[in-house]
Amino acid sequence: MLEDQEHLVKSRVSSHTRWLRNTFIVGVVLVIAGAAFAQSRFRSLPEAFQWLRGETVLIEPTVIDLGDVEPGTRKELEVSLRNIGMKPVTVHGGIPGCACTTLFSSEFPLSIPAGRTSKLLLTIDFEESVLRDDIRFTVSYLTTANPVQVVILGKFKRDGGKKEI
Repeated sequence: MLEDQEHLVKSRVSSHTRWLRNTFIVGVVLVIAGAAFAQSRFRSLPEAFQWLRGETVLIEPTVIDLGDVEPGTRKELEVSLRNIGMKPVTVHGGIPGCACTTLFSSEFPLSIPAGRTSKLLLTIDFEESVLRDDIRFTVSYLTTANPVQVVILGKFKRDGGKKEI
């Protein structure tokens, strides 16, 4: 009778160990399959995670550093909006975080088919009377999928490096 109990305990431990091993193997296979899918469908692993979170519109670049900017100048920039989703997405417009930024309204609404990229023009007019030294603001684009934004950075170039007030 004692031998039967020992055999039963060993059988349960063995069954539990097999279950753990099989679960681990299935998990590894799923991770490998997921990584293979992500590599074939997306450009990078972070992009795959964005897709899993439901973020199907990506903006490139996410940060634009203008470097030194002369007050009173105009900069024209281009950003790309990429639809990594399975359905078309509409971009309804953009919201500049600075009054110095102009978004061309003729581009909106803009439809981006699934798997395609569209380029948008962004014009920034820097006023002569700007008193701050640093440039830092965002431009947000509103889409039917998820909002995206680009950060604009830079410094105002001053004669002699001093700010006049």
